[in-house]
Amino acid sequence: MREPEGNGCAERFIRVLKENLLWVRRFDTVEELRLALQAFRQAYNQTRIIERLGYQTPAQVRGNQLGRMPMAAQAQCRVSKLWTGAVLFLPMRWWRLPISS
Repeated sequence: MREPEGNGCAERFIRVLKENLLWVRRFDTVEELRLALQAFRQAYNQTRIIERLGYQTPAQVRGNQLGRMPMAAQAQCRVSKLWTGAVLFLPMRWWRLPISS
């Protein structure tokens, strides 16, 4: 992250993940954890409003960014998501969660 507060953003996300998922639920299998992380990612990106993003969800911010991107760059983003795993949109950074084959 290129801004001094970037580490704080990552730490805040990890805290939210722990408080809303990891500390409140027990997982019996890795697959169960993986599915819960995917559901958390979806909920975080689609519904969580973040002050630093101008009171928008990460998905809204990403949609606005893609709208301003040249068409070739948009196609590359879609391809990289298909081939590299699920992408978690966060302020200033993308976090990748592995997808089992």
